[in-house]
Amino acid sequence: RFTKENFVIYDEDRDLCLVHPKDKEWFIASGNAIRFHDLPGQSDNEKIMQELFTHFCHKIAIKERENKNLQRQMLPLRFRKDMVEFN
Repeated sequence: RFTKENFVIYDEDRDLCLVHPKDKEWFIASGNAIRFHDLPGQSDNEKIMQELFTHFCHKIAIKERENKNLQRQMLPLRFRKDMVEFN
């Protein structure tokens, strides 16, 4: 589905990464093999996209229909720290 994209999915509990290089086969690597601390920080473009996405999520939300209990059931609080739209 995302053959033209570079991405990494990191599993903190198992310290494993699924690495998908653009136009190549994916592979699984140990978290130690990929040093996240050595990666550069977010680019300015990435920060702008995150701000735009956060703004979009807040604008489309209907305040009167907000249901915090259902949100917690569908998306546990522990995952929200990693999601841009909840920051």
